[in-house]
Amino acid sequence: MTQHLLTSPGRFRPTASRGAGLHLFRLGDVALKVVRDPRRPLLHLLRVWSVVAPHLVEAALHSERAVAQRAVALLHDSLTEVLAGRPETSHFHTHELFLRPFQHLMQLGCDDDIQDQVVSSIVELVEASASCIQSGWGPLFSALRTIHATRPEGQADHTAQGPLQMRWCFSLTGQPRAPVFDVFEAFLDTGSVQVFASAAVDCILCLIKFVQGLGDTDVKEAIPGPASSLNAPSSMELCLPALDYLRRCHEVSFSSLDY
Repeated sequence: MTQHLLTSPGRFRPTASRGAGLHLFRLGDVALKVVRDPRRPLLHLLRVWSVVAPHLVEAALHSERAVAQRAVALLHDSLTEVLAGRPETSHFHTHELFLRPFQHLMQLGCDDDIQDQVVSSIVELVEASASCIQSGWGPLFSALRTIHATRPEGQADHTAQGPLQMRWCFSLTGQPRAPVFDVFEAFLDTGSVQVFASAAVDCILCLIKFVQGLGDTDVKEAIPGPASSLNAPSSMELCLPALDYLRRCHEVSFSSLDY
C-alpha cells in the first residue's frame, strides 16, 4: 500500500507509507521551529508559511485519515504559536495570511471529519487568542461560511433514513448556544472599530448562511414529508442564534458611526 507524498502544491509523488508520515512530521517540525524562534524576523516567517501552508492544506485533503488529521493538527499548532508570540503590527495584515489556509481547506471540500476538526480548531484558537487575531477574522468567517451538513454514516442521500447531521454545531454541555457561535461572540466583543470594519462583511455573510440553512442543494431539494421535517430542529439550532448576532452586528455598526 502506498500513500502520496506532497512534492509541490497540486502535485503528488508515490512513496512508502512510513516515508510519507516522516516527511509530514518533518515539515511540521520545521514550521514549528521557525514560528517559535523569537529571533526570526517576520519576513522569514512569512516566506516559510507561504511554502509550508499549501502543502499542509493539500495533506489535509489526503485520503488517508491519519495524514489528513495530522496536517490539520500541524496547522493548529503553528497558528497557536503565531497568535501567541507574534502580535500583528498596525497596517500589516499578516494574521490574515496566516489564517487563510483554513479558508482554502474548507473551500476545497474536505470530508466531514476533517471539517469537524477544522471548526473545532477555529473555536479553540478564538477562545485562546481572540484579542490577537486582528486581520485574521475574515478568513475564519469565510471558512465557517463554507460549512456543510454531514450525513449519518452509511446514508447516501437525504431520504427517510434520517436528517442531515451537524455534529460541530451542537453544544455537548447542555448550553443553549452552539460552540461555533463563540467565534461571533468573541468578534463582536473585540471593541475595535478597525477590526470590526475589516471583517464585518464576512461575519454578516456567514450569519446569513446560517440563517438560510447550510445551503446544500440536497437539503433544499429534499423530498417533502416526514424526512424533510426532521431537519427543522437542526436548522433552528443555527437560525435563531444567527439572527440574534445579526442584530448585534447592526447595533455595533450603528454605534461605530459615533466614532
